[in-house]
Amino acid sequence: FNQRLTSLVKKQYYNNEERVENIISAQKYLLHNVHRFMVDYNNNKSTDEERQDNIILPNTVSFNIVIGAWSRIIATATATNNSKNYVGNYKSNNDNAFLNIIQLFELMVTLSSLLTTTTSLSKKCLSILKTVVPSSSLPSSSISYRSDTLPSLSSSKRSYYNPENTTKAIRAMAPDTFTYTSILNALSNAGYAQMATYLLQEMEKSSSSATENDEKSTTNAYAYNTVISAWSKCKDLKHKHQQQQQHDKEETLPQKEDICPGIIAEKLLSTMMKQYQNGNDNMEPNVVSFNGVIAAWSNSNTIESGERGERLLRQMVDIKSNNSNQMMIPPDIITYNSVLHAYATSSKCGSFDAANKALDLLHRMENEEFHIKPDVYSYATVMDAFAQRGTGGGSSSSGDDIILSGA
Repeated sequence: FNQRLTSLVKKQYYNNEERVENIISAQKYLLHNVHRFMVDYNNNKSTDEERQDNIILPNTVSFNIVIGAWSRIIATATATNNSKNYVGNYKSNNDNAFLNIIQLFELMVTLSSLLTTTTSLSKKCLSILKTVVPSSSLPSSSISYRSDTLPSLSSSKRSYYNPENTTKAIRAMAPDTFTYTSILNALSNAGYAQMATYLLQEMEKSSSSATENDEKSTTNAYAYNTVISAWSKCKDLKHKHQQQQQHDKEETLPQKEDICPGIIAEKLLSTMMKQYQNGNDNMEPNVVSFNGVIAAWSNSNTIESGERGERLLRQMVDIKSNNSNQMMIPPDIITYNSVLHAYATSSKCGSFDAANKALDLLHRMENEEFHIKPDVYSYATVMDAFAQRGTGGGSSSSGDDIILSGA
């Protein structure tokens, strides 16, 4: 069953519209089996032969396959800036993908709640998802199943309807870490950095407070890197803050005038490092973590962006692992170019020294510091740093002249 779902969502397509059609087919196949299962035992089929239609009850992996596919649709739309075309005849923006994710996640939560109390994490996640789409787009009524519809045929010869087997089957559809991480991906790729951060915080609370029988979602480095990446791309901070306030006035991130992507991303990195140092190997930071934070600083439009970026670069090469004296996180060309871009941001914000510091870093790259060589983007970014400084009333020397004379 899950292999068929996977083949549907990964089926060859020629355009985004066909890709969405494939995912919708997978989702219909998934929901068809869930609903037929509920109707089947409610109607109390009298013989095994009557249910030989091969109704297969999906599990968490089944839902995760389709939720993950919708998350990738959002990522593709964002990367190509083609969100108005990718959904074809169904919708004209990312709301379509989120509405499908809401439908799938709400069904998972609803079925799980038949057996246990709905967790705070499930409620918060569903509330967040419903916040990022227009209320007018949400379905007028939620999916509804009642606990008293569960089979009570303890003496039934049909083991499929035995309450114990049914309980196991429904428990197998509860959201897990991958479910929440896929939703984090969708929020981050769509630019909802604050909402992704809020969900990550709820995942942390759930991980630390869940009992043995509760739904538990364990955070890891991938989840943190996903949210850090969202802050490195977040643009409309005021709009996202307003959505956060609408979602839950009691839970607050920094006020909109204080929101700085670099600061928030660096706090997330600090949390990762602290947990890793305390023995949580699943939270080990990597080059993606640092590159995301540096990019977040370059997106922060502050005069200190460049220095904060280079400080993180130095932190990467100074970190020692617990088991050796080797450098733990080697930087790459993306790291260096991100720092250069952060200096260009500082120059734009009025720093007179930022362009010179960017040029100094470029020369270190030319000397193959840590075996990193500059590329075209490196040179273009440094020239931009000098160009920005010139427009701010600083040196009138052009960036390309200085770079060429210093090369």
